[in-house]
Amino acid sequence: MRKKRQLIPKAVKERVYHRQKGTCACCLERGERYHHVVAVAFCKYKPHSFDKNVVLLCRYHHDSFHLGDPDTFQSIYEYVWYLYHHKLPEEQDIIDISNQVVDIIKEDIDKRDQYFLE
Repeated sequence: MRKKRQLIPKAVKERVYHRQKGTCACCLERGERYHHVVAVAFCKYKPHSFDKNVVLLCRYHHDSFHLGDPDTFQSIYEYVWYLYHHKLPEEQDIIDISNQVVDIIKEDIDKRDQYFLE
């Protein structure tokens, strides 16, 4: 039996929507779907409640990500890199960028949620 999916809280969706002005993180078309950068299964606590782990995507880029499109994958991870560093990554391949982004998000989520659990 499948586990029930945890919903992204409305407050997180509102922050993400506002941050991205309602547009897709990849193409700037109208965003329709919220997407976890680091999947819920890979974090100890509540990654669905952390707005830097959620991006708004158009239907095309959401589906493309799940189909493994490398250009979509790169766009999403570069966008999240920008959220953290306020600049685009230079001279790094996408594997390095994605690994660093995943590590940063997981660390942020764990620190944030650990604080609330104490």
